[in-house]
Amino acid sequence: PGCKGTWDNIACWDRAEFGETVTIPCPRALKTIFGRTGNISRNCTAAGWSDVFPNISSMCGLDTSQEKQEGPAFDSRLVVFLHGVCMFSPCMCGFSPGNLRLPSTLQKHGC
Repeated sequence: PGCKGTWDNIACWDRAEFGETVTIPCPRALKTIFGRTGNISRNCTAAGWSDVFPNISSMCGLDTSQEKQEGPAFDSRLVVFLHGVCMFSPCMCGFSPGNLRLPSTLQKHGC
């Protein structure tokens, strides 16, 4: 047993045994947007996957000093960029309204 591989709309998590902590680098899309490198983790427990820790925004997201410098124009660019990532990300291909199955290439990798 353990926790099955899963896609949580942010990252792909490989399967893990109970008690195991899985740590991965910040997703590439977030690195591209924010330029921050860090790691995020999840624990595999008897109740299933834990929430991501540390907080993904603090590790991979927008640095508040950058947000203050960039202002609202940056927020608009971020929304447009994220929309493009969601539309064209290889992990998202195969998703459509009413079709929530993962693409077979991800299923083979345990996502």
